[in-house]
Amino acid sequence: MAGQKIESGATSKTVAENLTRLRESLGLNYTDVSRRLDEVGHTGISPLAVRRMEETKRRVDADDLVALAIALNVNPNALLMPNYSDNADMSDNVTAMPEGTTGADIWAWADGWQALPHHRASAPEVNENAKGMERGRQLYAQDKVTMGMDFLDRIRPQDEAHESRNFLAAVRQKVSELEPDEWLALWLHSENDDKAYELREYPAFTFEGPAAVEIERHIKTRLAGMLREPNNAHYLASVLKELESDGGD
Repeated sequence: MAGQKIESGATSKTVAENLTRLRESLGLNYTDVSRRLDEVGHTGISPLAVRRMEETKRRVDADDLVALAIALNVNPNALLMPNYSDNADMSDNVTAMPEGTTGADIWAWADGWQALPHHRASAPEVNENAKGMERGRQLYAQDKVTMGMDFLDRIRPQDEAHESRNFLAAVRQKVSELEPDEWLALWLHSENDDKAYELREYPAFTFEGPAAVEIERHIKTRLAGMLREPNNAHYLASVLKELESDGGD
């Protein structure tokens, strides 16, 4: 029946909602969007068709989606992903998304920075009692999954994946070259509840005496854990710049 609402999945509904939101935020009506689609070469989408897309009475195929993104001057993810990127569960807004996945996790995945949490959680454990090369191999196997190295290859152009890894390596190298007091400054500069808990494990921070080696190991281990994910690496890189700037004053 003409105009009948078709059965839509989670992502189809999200696309429809985002299309309405973006169109209205730009002050466009259905005719304006239709005209913009014509201008970018995606012809045949009438104002009525645009309205039906928003009402989920007309499917938005891959060609429609990309053309709409170009016409509205947004990334395709702005149409595909939920308009929410904090720690709320947004799994119901994306088709086949595991329950409990947050908006922040969904956007990090959509932007290609990291695999979804349930994929990263499948990383093999490291035997803390393993020695030398064996422990190194286990850490590498764990990092490969946790950091989503294969994931980057699959969703980004090869050169960009290479550049992303170069960036991570550069930040890790920078952190590894810090002095103990600089590790502590970097750690303390980015406070949250988890870090506060870790700091409370060592109430008297000092780099003198028998506890010094253990404290240094602890901080380096925690920083290394943060550097497993590109988003954290970008954050730590910005903190390093702030610390360098503060040190120059």
